Amino acid sequence: MVEFDQPPPDVGVAVNAPTAAPTGVPIGGMTGVAPPPVAQPAATPKGKFKRYCRECGRAFLAQRHTGEFCAIRCRQTFNNRRAERGRDLYDLVMTWRFQRDEAGAAQTLISKLAAHWRCKDERERAGRQSWNSIGDVRARHRYLGSELLDSNVAGMHRPGGRR
Repeated sequence: MVEFDQPPPDVGVAVNAPTAAPTGVPIGGMTGVAPPPVAQPAATPKGKFKRYCRECGRAFLAQRHTGEFCAIRCRQTFNNRRAERGRDLYDLVMTWRFQRDEAGAAQTLISKLAAHWRCKDERERAGRQSWNSIGDVRARHRYLGSELLDSNVAGMHRPGGRR
């Protein structure tokens, strides 16, 4: 395995590490809060990119700047966990949104599931984040940012709207 100077960031992506905390105090051995990592990864002399696996947290050299996992097994494990969790979450979100009489119970269960998953991540994955940012979700689903003209999100026509 490859050894790097900095510990893996919370999101599991190795990037250029800052040299000073927000207060200007050097990070190396000092206490203080480090700023969030820079978005662009650093290329090594061989054209590979220093990264940390999103699943296991180990350092590796990625062939591409978008590399997130050190091995196929880590990628599959990460995606299988998300699929399993998403299966349960989908049912609860649809109940919350479209069966308003059960919305309160669904919202409570969503919160409990999220808390349970976070505790499990803390215990089994050293607290590494197992979800993507809101920006990533928006990038995958551009239509979510579009403006509705004739109907609302549920597909119902608005009063006075064009038909």
